[in-house]
This record gives sequence, C-alpha cells and structure tokens, in this order.
Amino acid sequence: MPEIETLRTQADLVSRARRMHPSRLAYRDRNQSITWAECDAAVGRIAARLSAMDLGAGDRIVIALSNQIPFVLTYFAALRAGLIAVPTSPESASRELAHVLNDSGAAAMIGTDRPADNEVTFIEVADLLTAGFDQSAPSIGQAAVGIDDVSTLFYTNGTTGTPKGAMLTHRNLLANRQQIALLPQALEAQDLLYIGVPGYHIYGLGPGICQVAWAASAALLDDHFAPVDSLEMIADQRVTAILAVPQMYDAWSDCSAERQQRAFEGVRIGMSGAAPLPGATLEALASKGLAVWEGYGLTETSPVVTSTLVGGLAKPGSVGRPIPGVDVQLRRIDNSIIEVDEPTALDEVNFDVDGAAHDGGEIYVRGASVFAGYWPDRRDGAGAGGWFGTSDVAYRDDDGDLFLIDRIGDLIIVSGFNVYPSEVESVMRTADGVAEAAVIGVPSERTGEAVSAFVVPQVVDGVDGVDHAQLLESIGAHCRHELARYKRPTTIEIVQQLPHTATGKVRRTVLRESR
Repeated sequence: MPEIETLRTQADLVSRARRMHPSRLAYRDRNQSITWAECDAAVGRIAARLSAMDLGAGDRIVIALSNQIPFVLTYFAALRAGLIAVPTSPESASRELAHVLNDSGAAAMIGTDRPADNEVTFIEVADLLTAGFDQSAPSIGQAAVGIDDVSTLFYTNGTTGTPKGAMLTHRNLLANRQQIALLPQALEAQDLLYIGVPGYHIYGLGPGICQVAWAASAALLDDHFAPVDSLEMIADQRVTAILAVPQMYDAWSDCSAERQQRAFEGVRIGMSGAAPLPGATLEALASKGLAVWEGYGLTETSPVVTSTLVGGLAKPGSVGRPIPGVDVQLRRIDNSIIEVDEPTALDEVNFDVDGAAHDGGEIYVRGASVFAGYWPDRRDGAGAGGWFGTSDVAYRDDDGDLFLIDRIGDLIIVSGFNVYPSEVESVMRTADGVAEAAVIGVPSERTGEAVSAFVVPQVVDGVDGVDHAQLLESIGAHCRHELARYKRPTTIEIVQQLPHTATGKVRRTVLRESR
C-alpha cells in the first residue's frame, strides 16, 4: 500500500494503477470502457491541452459533467496540470453556476453547454476528449505542486445557506483514500465497484472514483439511475461492490426479489452514505443477500469519518465508529467532552430513542483528512488542537457506535425545549398515507419557535388518491400519540414533492425560505 508521502496528487494514483495493471479495466460507463493504460495516457494528453491554454498552477477550473468517463479524465487531468478542480453539477441552475464561477474566480469551465451571460473561458469537453485519445497528441507528467496545496474546491450543497467552497488539499484527499483502504472489506484490485453517486459530489468522487484508482480496481459509472435498469447492469457486469445513497437502496428494495437476488449474488459489500439509511431498508436488503455498511462524513473531511465496518456490525440507524486515522469527539454546548465510557447523564438528556435516554453532542473531527478551510481565506477550518466542529449532533451507544441526531442549525427551540427535526420526521413517516416528511422551525410569539411540517402523500399506482383533509387529521392524531406536546407540528402542509440535494437530503433551507 502506498504511503501518501510518495504521492503528490490523486492523479498520481492513475499512473500507479497503470504501472500495476496496464491492461485491466479502469472505468466503464454506458458508452465506453478504458483500461488503466488508456486512462493514464488520456489524462496526460488532456493535461497538456489544458496547459497549452495558458492555464497555470493554482488556477480554478470548473468541471460541469455527469458521472461518465469524460468527468474522470478531465478531473485527473486538471490535477496533473496543477489546476484546482471545481466539480459542479451540469444541471445546476444558472444562478447556482454563476455563484460557483464568480466565487471561485474560475479561469475556465469544462462542460457540454456554454453558460449564458458569463465571460468565463468555456472548454467543450468533446475537444479535450479528441486530444485525449489522439496518440500523436502531446502529453505531460505531473505539474509541480505541493501535497499541501489546494487540489479540489467543493461547494457545499447549500442545506445551511449560500454554498461555500471547501478547500481540500492533495494531502486531505489522499489521506482519506489511505484511511478507507485500512477498513475491513476495503476495495481490492479484482473488484468492480458500481458508482451511482455523481463525481461532482465528494461521496462519489472520493470513496468512489478516486478510491478505485487507489486500489487499481475498476468502476462501473451510472449517470442516470433507474432501479430496474441499474440492477440489470449490476448483474450483467458482475459487480462486486456498490457505492450508493439511501434513496437508491430504497428503490432497489422495492424491486422484485428475483431481480434483487440476481443482482446482489456476486456483491460482497454495499456502502451507503450522504444521508441516513432506514433500518427497514437495511434489513430488507440483507434478506436478499446484500450486506450494506453505513458511514458518515462531510465535504470538509474528504469525506469519510465513520463506518459500521469498523465495529463489524451493521446496526440500523448507526453510522459506526471512526475509521483508522480519524479522531472523533462529542461535545456538549459548553464545549465539555462526552467521554466514550461515560454513562448517560439523565439530567442532560438531549434526545430520546426507543424510550432510551442519550446524551447527545456535536461531532468534532481531527485528522489529516480535515480540510484547509473555506475559500478563499481558509476561514473556519480546524481550530485548537486540530479539531473541526461539524455542526452535526450525535449520540454514542454502549458499544461506541455513533447515531446521528440532526444539524445544530436545524435545531428548533420551543419554549426552551430542544426539538430535533429528524425525530419528528421519523415519527411522521410512520403515519398512514405519508411517503415523506420534512420539518422546520418557524417564529412564534408564544413559544419563540414552533414546529412546521411538510408532507408528501403516498402515491398508489401513480395516483394520489388520499383525501387531504382526512390525511391531515390522521397525521395530527398520530403526532399527538407519539410526540410530546412541544414537539408536535403546529402547521402541516401537503406538498407534491420536497426539495432535495443530489444525494437525497432534504434542503430545509429552501423550505425555510418558502415561509
């Protein structure tokens, strides 16, 4: 296993994989396949083409491409040319794209569609690919960059406000690749990893595309997820590992048992992250032969912090324990540390789960994978002792496994009592006729804040046949039975859909703005 000190960028992983297994499959999408030798050669030629466009070391280049081989090649090429890659969704609204381009000070953008009303240099990806696969085109090796230079600028998804650019250095990203490689059941060279998460999201890029390069294994890239179609791909291509988000696992669990068993027959490990995985889904997939291991992380930690693989038990609702090389603390509001072996303090209870009281705290993370701060001045990075406060609240069970509660910014304070939206949402989702629920806090003259809920009704055979008045009455009765008075929604609005991020998280910021 390579030490990260022998590497400078994640693009070096491509060259290393080519030396190890030149003729083996590297990446496959719906249109083409490339070996590690072809991948490394194309990366070198595209990097040369970018360098010839007067793009210098440290220049930011936005990459707006879907989850296909062109994204893989241009990302690694940008790093080889010494540029700072700025991945973003090709489906970004013009306002969102303008913010990324302007805030990052991008020198250029790679994509398929030129952005309107923007003067940034636009590079058509087809032109780069032509150069990449032209054996007579010039090629370059790794440009001179330092391992602690910024590699990738990821704009957070905006669930807590205007997206900020998280500055991930080459060391940050390589360290997390090494940390993940030390986990039980880590990717091996013979594996084929199905990646259903886009590369412009840190979860799809780091533990997905780049982890494949670390292991010199292979990836199957899916750029437009459809449950039945993806199961057919997994079965036909003989996938051995899966990287997906909870919404995808939910969709698969609703497919026929025969289709699931055929797809999962050769899969030795499934990985889930970016949002909580329902316990019922975990158990349903296990009954069909797929073991799914859940993890926790965030953009600012490159991203993986914990995994149920560490403890070796996939507990419903748990995100596991810290992975090798990562330290985690839980801190109370007064910044005091909740010790690992500390008994539950019943007078400081923050959260109730299944009738058991737990002392919850904010997750703090320390390790080489913690980012350098936010663009452009490295603000709000790791603080004293190298600890970074995540704003995520969790509790730890008697085995040391973490269970997420909610985001500090989403906490609702009703008459001085803490209300975590996730708890209310989980209760509302168990009400008859409810497909999805989201909760936010709204101002209240009487209680300071009040709980306001949004509900998506269940659809049967493509038709919303629920009587809305009856549904609201039923939800209200359910909440009165299951929730303390201060946790109950004072208003419930029925909507056809909720706003989500690319990985399925509800964008509560958008809901708050709608009030």
